[in-house]
Amino acid sequence: MSQEINLRRIKAFENISEKGFSKIKNECSLIKYEIGQIVCHNSIISDRINIIVSGEARLISNKAKKIETVTKISQGIFTGLASFLKVSACEEIIAATELQCVSLKDELILDLYLTEPTFYNWCNNNIQPAEIQHVTEILINK
Repeated sequence: MSQEINLRRIKAFENISEKGFSKIKNECSLIKYEIGQIVCHNSIISDRINIIVSGEARLISNKAKKIETVTKISQGIFTGLASFLKVSACEEIIAATELQCVSLKDELILDLYLTEPTFYNWCNNNIQPAEIQHVTEILINK
């Protein structure tokens, strides 16, 4: 990674084993998004999971041909993780400012989920903003 990011400050990785942490450090990359660039599309489960390091993105709702910002997300928030864990694309996220993210391949996320109890527990005990949006839309439609 070209710029040193303190990965231990990311809540999901705070208590991960040294072996798991070493995998993250060795396999992550730094990605930048420009204003307006699509970070996640709600019809595709990406093969990369991002964690926002700096900047802001918009979680978008596109219902009834009306595009609205549901919420802004920023540092420490994962993008693509909700869709990955749900095994169903559910995130429409666009960079609101220049966005810098730590990016991990989906295979690494799956490995961490299956082998790292603290990451597994974090994933299962922390709801992602896109999951809240998805559940809310289901309830509204009923």
